[in-house]
Amino acid sequence: MTATSAPFGLQPAYSPQGMASAPGLVAGIASGYNTNILKYQPVKLDTDGTLIVAAAGDVDIIGSFAGVSWVDAQGVLHSSNMWTAGTVCTAGGSPFYAWVWNDPNQVFRIQCDGALAKSVGGQIDFSNITAGSSTTGLSACTASAASLTTSGQNQLRIVGLDPAIGNAWGDAYTIVQVQIAQHQYIANKVAV
Repeated sequence: MTATSAPFGLQPAYSPQGMASAPGLVAGIASGYNTNILKYQPVKLDTDGTLIVAAAGDVDIIGSFAGVSWVDAQGVLHSSNMWTAGTVCTAGGSPFYAWVWNDPNQVFRIQCDGALAKSVGGQIDFSNITAGSSTTGLSACTASAASLTTSGQNQLRIVGLDPAIGNAWGDAYTIVQVQIAQHQYIANKVAV
């Protein structure tokens, strides 16, 4: 039974195409962007094509943040779960990469902030979207059980119950499998 709230963000579960990959966007975050971006945190594309943190209620989301990597002046490769607010990228240096799971068909797993009855085909919104740890660099965002709709448009489409041990519909903090219902690359579709 999922009786404990232990959120883990928007984690990739599987891809219908076979492999859940997170492509790298060269210079995918604006130098000096002043907000932490945590691994498994929902992100969207800004008007200049760089990644920014998504907000609860945003209409368009591109995917889930997977981290950053860069090569320093000595040629050493570095990787991090998170983008640290205010990081300035050196002009003329090696490019850095922002990694993001952005496949519109990607299936993710996320814990709800409350009990959720069986609701495959329904849609829900994010809650606690900026929650997480700057120590581990990991998101703790959740899905809002109270936002469930079967006739409207929300941020996430429920495609099933996550097969985690002890997880069941109606548990205090149900874990569900979802797709992004309001994806920046495809048209939106209302819940069924």
